Amino acid sequence: MEDPDWWKTIPCHFNPDWNLHEQSELDVRKLKHQVKDDLRSAPTVMRVESLLYQAFLEMPPKPFFRFELPSPQNALILLKEAEDFIEITMRNDVDAQNGYGIVINALRMWIYGDRGNATKREKIESTLKKLKFSQNKKSRAFVNATHAAALSRLGLKRCKEAMHLFEMALEQFPNKTHWMFVRAIMQGRLARSDRSTMYGNRNLSNTLKIAFERERELLQQIKEIEPDFAWPIAYLGQCLYNLNRRDDALKCIKQAIRMDKRNTDKNTDIALISARVYKWDKQFSKSEEILKSLPEESKTAEVFFQLGLIYDKRAKELRQRPGVKMNCDKNKLCETLEYKKLLKTALEYVEQSLEKDICHFAAANKMAELRALLADRERAKRMYLDLLQRDDALPLNQFHIRRSANLNHIKKLFDKSDVLDNIFKMLDLCIRNFTTFDETGVGKFDDTVKNDAEIFLLDLEQMSNDDSYELKFLAKKFLAQIKRRLGKYEDSIKLILSLIDQPGMNMSELRWNLGKCYCGLGELDKAEGEAKTLTELPPKRKFRAEEIYADVYLARAKEKQTSKDKEGVNYMIENLQKAINKGSIEACYLYLTKVEHLQERLCSVEETIVQTIAEIEACLERSDNFHEKFDRSPGDRDPIDYIQERITTILFHPGKTIKSLPGIIVKRYDSLSDMRKYLRDFEGCYLRVSRDSWNKVCQEATKKVLTKARELLDHVIFDYQKEVRRKPGNPEVTKFPVHMDWNKAEVDKDLVKTKFKGYVESKFPGYSMPGEMVTFFIELQPMYSRDNLWLAALCEFTGKKKHTGRDDELDTHYIDLKVAENIPYKKVDLVRRSCYEVEKIVENLLSFLQIHFYPYIQDTAPSSSAACL
Repeated sequence: MEDPDWWKTIPCHFNPDWNLHEQSELDVRKLKHQVKDDLRSAPTVMRVESLLYQAFLEMPPKPFFRFELPSPQNALILLKEAEDFIEITMRNDVDAQNGYGIVINALRMWIYGDRGNATKREKIESTLKKLKFSQNKKSRAFVNATHAAALSRLGLKRCKEAMHLFEMALEQFPNKTHWMFVRAIMQGRLARSDRSTMYGNRNLSNTLKIAFERERELLQQIKEIEPDFAWPIAYLGQCLYNLNRRDDALKCIKQAIRMDKRNTDKNTDIALISARVYKWDKQFSKSEEILKSLPEESKTAEVFFQLGLIYDKRAKELRQRPGVKMNCDKNKLCETLEYKKLLKTALEYVEQSLEKDICHFAAANKMAELRALLADRERAKRMYLDLLQRDDALPLNQFHIRRSANLNHIKKLFDKSDVLDNIFKMLDLCIRNFTTFDETGVGKFDDTVKNDAEIFLLDLEQMSNDDSYELKFLAKKFLAQIKRRLGKYEDSIKLILSLIDQPGMNMSELRWNLGKCYCGLGELDKAEGEAKTLTELPPKRKFRAEEIYADVYLARAKEKQTSKDKEGVNYMIENLQKAINKGSIEACYLYLTKVEHLQERLCSVEETIVQTIAEIEACLERSDNFHEKFDRSPGDRDPIDYIQERITTILFHPGKTIKSLPGIIVKRYDSLSDMRKYLRDFEGCYLRVSRDSWNKVCQEATKKVLTKARELLDHVIFDYQKEVRRKPGNPEVTKFPVHMDWNKAEVDKDLVKTKFKGYVESKFPGYSMPGEMVTFFIELQPMYSRDNLWLAALCEFTGKKKHTGRDDELDTHYIDLKVAENIPYKKVDLVRRSCYEVEKIVENLLSFLQIHFYPYIQDTAPSSSAACL
């Protein structure tokens, strides 16, 4: 039967595989502004991709929702507009119609959801099936380009992914200039994100030179394929200027401006790029003229912002001019009239930019800076505080805001403690978003932020030597945390140890950081000691101690990850289970990746699998998990998805290919899966109640799992005995004959052997079971240790028979479900052991049946499980 939700796997913006929901910090309004501006600037460039993304923004996933309600009606209108554009401009391009059509109709299905007219849905679904069936590599290229275009709007971190998708699309259509153009733009965007490229810096690193050369090659190729395409020529000029080829750059800019003048609709982006290059070249009047000559309807927020930057740059040039004296004091930063006039003009343009687009973070940041320069201290400070508290900015925007707030002339707005807090948060932002870690755990700042981040780190080190006692030690504490997170554990430990004896220090925070450092260095015993100390500190910091314990147990497990001997594997599993208990997602992942292999080799591990699965499920429900982000093999699924899938596989598919087996064997394996599920439910109940409050839910779960275990055991023994006899008919239900020696608390082996043999002979006259069969059957049971109490519990769990001379500590050979409280913990072990031993016996018997009696198996079984009890 076809899955009714099959269409959810079709590629489109809502498909989870596209990962468009990951950038949850983006503001939908800002994204809508950008798409509209692009469509206005260049109506025909990547129009379909832009319209489809705009439709997606009308119905974004939940993390995107901030200020606007979804509008399915607007989304459907935009999809129709995209479809009409394809019909008009790509009428003879079957691949484009197919590729774009797949995305458009998949989007429609997501937008309609369970709403709307059933006939319409059926029609869309039918169209989608036809398109899916006729899909090929070339139509797939249009899907990849649509995906890439969407990713290109989500910040620098998604650029490389988008570039890769565009390259895949271009393999099928090497001359698609629009795709090539956006691919080139992203190449340049990544390179220009390094602040060393600002204003045409002539000292570029080799890495940046290579990146700009690649951008130049792509743009030059577009120019040769489509010489009348003005937009890439403007970008080529910008790129050449970055490569210190000023004359060639200005020629390209002039050519792009001339070509754009011929167009009825002026391309705002060409004007912006041209103005930017002229500003870098200090031709401020030319830059301003280009932007002001745009029609009013083309003057976007970015146009006014760039006008503001021109005047801001002119003011900075004036300040640096030889012979110009700037009169400054504490409250009035600058008194020069011309300088103030330039700053005020810059402020006016920036304010106009924010009127057009309130989400323009760069403009808001510049406004705060300009107010500070104009000595409007209180308003500037309020603006910075508001910006730093906003949560709808990309990390890179937050980085630039914090960087701006730390400039020398703006630091004066804040107290030293505020400056210190900003520096720490700035470095925290860099580590979280712009740091790459090597195999040893040592972090290195990305080129995007490297220069500024290293300056901030030096500032923090300087403040750790401040004259103020409180400020000095606070800076030292922050520095210790930053050093630890960058993998410089020895430096961090020295700082922490210098703080431990200081009065007023938060001991739990210091001990926690110390434990993390010891973990990083591999000194696990010391780390565990710090965790123990944390639990003893008043007040107890249980959460922090558990994280250290989780780190320690996970690290110990990884030490034995490649071990092949039984002792090493058991040690690894034991520590993984401990880490899971503390809330480690990575430990859950590692345990389940190993469990299939372990099931084949280690019974001692297998016995705890279902119990551990219940703990893993409880771990996933926690809000305070650890180790959620960790390295995995390329292409691996999301850890949570993998964990849930593996749990289902282990619980409901007992590790064998059973589809081709006879119905009765399949039925028994299904019952085995049910028993595992009931045991999982029992473990889940047990985890959620205290040891002294065995409530009704736990009683019911106990009865359910033990009933299923006994039923399964009886059924499989019945199958076994019936097939051993190889006789037709359906003899009455048998019971597993167990005879306890209650004085010794163990199964009476000799009595069982005698009774079992006699029992079979009495039930099946004329049949004598061979001695080796009896031995085989008996040896399936654990006869020689008190661990066999599980069997007594299974056979007697509703009875009250017990030895009167037994003391209370050993009174565990039956489970009386009528007792509602003070259930000894050992009775939990009995439930677990019952299921485990039944599973072993059932697996053995079913395997025996499959090997020896496969042709004779008939789908017959006891008519009622009640007869077994």
